[in-house]
Amino acid sequence: MKNGKIVFEIIEGPLVEIAGERESEHYGRWSKENLIKKIKKTFSEEKYEITFFSSYNEGEIAKHISSLQNVDGLAVNIGGYTHTSVVIRDALIFSKTPFIEFHFSNIFKREDFRKNSMISDVASGIIAGCGLNSCLLALSALDLMISDKTDQLT
Repeated sequence: MKNGKIVFEIIEGPLVEIAGERESEHYGRWSKENLIKKIKKTFSEEKYEITFFSSYNEGEIAKHISSLQNVDGLAVNIGGYTHTSVVIRDALIFSKTPFIEFHFSNIFKREDFRKNSMISDVASGIIAGCGLNSCLLALSALDLMISDKTDQLT
């Protein structure tokens, strides 16, 4: 918590910010602007501080995650790095911050390589296939985990 607020950060990898503008058969149709509006409507600014970090650079993402302080939870969609990045995985482990891995598309209904994640086994949970709502569900899951620490899975 910071200043009495629950602090969440949404971490995005390459092309995630335009997911709702491409391949609508997988991601649906929406804009980042719509996502931000839904987040603000769902999570009051009086109780939550929610920020975004987005990069196309694997090292920048890992460095950012490793440097985080005073963050209660992360909603993580690192795009294609989900399937390849040991360094982002290591940064997530190092940060010791609870995180939910989320995907706008159902990665299990797609190409075989998308079904393999380098971070799933160290995530607090996984949400996939709910389109724009995947991010909101990830934030809601983090909120529930923080609110009721007695019901967390390890």
